[in-house]
Amino acid sequence: MKHPDPSNVKRILIVKLYGIGNALLSIPFLKEVRTLFPNAKITILIERRSLAVFNGLDVWDELLFLPEKFILGKFKLLFKMIKSRPDIIFSSFLMNNKTCEKCFRLSGAKYIYGHPTDGNSTYYTTSLCYDRNKHEVLLNMDLLKPFMNFDKNKIKIDFPIPQEQKKLANKIIKTLSEQKTVKIGMHIGCNWDMPQKRYPEKKFAILADKLIQKLNAEIILFGGSDEKALGEAVSLLMEEKPVNFIDKYNLTIVAALIQKCDLFISNDSGLMHLAASVGCPLISLFGPTSTKKNAPWGDPAIIKIIKSKKSCSPCHIPGNMIDCSAGECMELIQVNDIFHMAKKMLNSKINQF
Repeated sequence: MKHPDPSNVKRILIVKLYGIGNALLSIPFLKEVRTLFPNAKITILIERRSLAVFNGLDVWDELLFLPEKFILGKFKLLFKMIKSRPDIIFSSFLMNNKTCEKCFRLSGAKYIYGHPTDGNSTYYTTSLCYDRNKHEVLLNMDLLKPFMNFDKNKIKIDFPIPQEQKKLANKIIKTLSEQKTVKIGMHIGCNWDMPQKRYPEKKFAILADKLIQKLNAEIILFGGSDEKALGEAVSLLMEEKPVNFIDKYNLTIVAALIQKCDLFISNDSGLMHLAASVGCPLISLFGPTSTKKNAPWGDPAIIKIIKSKKSCSPCHIPGNMIDCSAGECMELIQVNDIFHMAKKMLNSKINQF
């Protein structure tokens, strides 16, 4: 199939569903689209839960939101797609929404690129095979292969933080204790529909206490509005007192605060990817999800991954729910393994005091 001349493309619709982490992993792809198609109006269809990421990006002209009620919503969705009159649709990885796919052809788009649900290429003019051993960043970039070549070693995710937000983060950090040796951020949650990715609350509490008692660390809890109860539960389980920033600041300020941390410890989550994108040293905890697809994208010298030793891990199939009892494989990750990794990564800072 002959592909269009990028300079002649006037309207592009990008479908980028799911949460904060998926949105962050699409940033390199979105930036290339903006560069490759200089004359195109770029519309992105997103879920509201990822809006905070797109608010900080200059890669789009219009945002559309996936309707939450699909009986009526699918007609609204089709109307929005038709109204955007796209020349091209890029269905950014992973598309597991058949309602969206059915609307692609009806939108009038001549060129439709994507990873089909269940291998069904009916709704696409150019369909890509899903390689489960490939990272999501690269799966997104593969959509542009008809138009460009890319070097995966040069791909970076840079989440922009305005100077005003950085200054505010500095003021907030200065309110914390000056007696602490290091600042360690933690994200103890994850997306609400996959609680199996969470490290157990009790173990997070034990780990936080040990970091405070052994390394004189300031522990800072981060998270969204749906994780306030989780943060309170972990705080109650601790002997020491953490700083609780859960649901206190918007995503851009959170990014600036994480950038100020000496280390960030997190489940596989959107904030894990945010920490990687701002260059914060990071320990990622993985159980049911794949590190091949979901690993933090950044400098491997400052990003470490601790994986569950359960024989069936990872079990998650992207686009589907995790079908196992909550926390089963995350339980097998030992507190001491995380602590020793943290101590090793913080060694130079600890030895200064």
